[in-house]
Amino acid sequence: MNEEQAVRIGERLRSARRQRGMSLRNLAGLAGVSVGYLSMVENGRRLLDRSSLITSFAEALQIAPAELTGQPFAPVDPHTSAAQEAVPALRLVLMGLSMATPPDRRPPQVPAAVLSERVAKANRLYHAAEYGNLAAGLPTLLADLHAAAEAAVGAARRELLKLLADAYHPACTLLLKNLGYTDLAFIAVTRAAEAIAELDDPVYSALSGFFHTHVLMAAGSPSQALAQATAAPTPSKQT
Repeated sequence: MNEEQAVRIGERLRSARRQRGMSLRNLAGLAGVSVGYLSMVENGRRLLDRSSLITSFAEALQIAPAELTGQPFAPVDPHTSAAQEAVPALRLVLMGLSMATPPDRRPPQVPAAVLSERVAKANRLYHAAEYGNLAAGLPTLLADLHAAAEAAVGAARRELLKLLADAYHPACTLLLKNLGYTDLAFIAVTRAAEAIAELDDPVYSALSGFFHTHVLMAAGSPSQALAQATAAPTPSKQT
């Protein structure tokens, strides 16, 4: 057993359980294990390495399996298997794009309204659990939005930055909650924050803080997540 890995997984499991206000007995019952076994996992004396148990704990806690393992986790699921195949292309796009370093491509020769519909479609695909189609279309969509935003000025640029943020959010959620790529989700939420910073919009800023908090929690950094949550206003507090 990898002792260090066991300790880290146990700490993540205990932290998630306490955040949900669940007792050892409640979580053990939901996951179908004994209280003693759960206690040993949380204390790093047993390594949680069975995919079925990882999934059971994650479902009971309503979190992504990767939030327990700290690494990409790909359960056998027809909704996510196709999306996994699109991750390499999406990774390249995320690594190559930022507001500071625009992509080396011409802006798409399509109206902003068409880009807006493509962003709306991406969000519909996510909510319909069509993760494969979403992941396959995200690289081109994000690249087109970046190119269009860099070529625009004034109000047109502002609207494109909003669309860019709206496209990055389903990308972040897909990568974090459904595919378990915490590192890529962090890049996505950081790219969104770059666009949102220029907008200076309180609602978008609050959403950016919300997504950053969840990614930091999944990355195993509750202190940074707390600092982010404390610093960022929540949408409900906006007037």
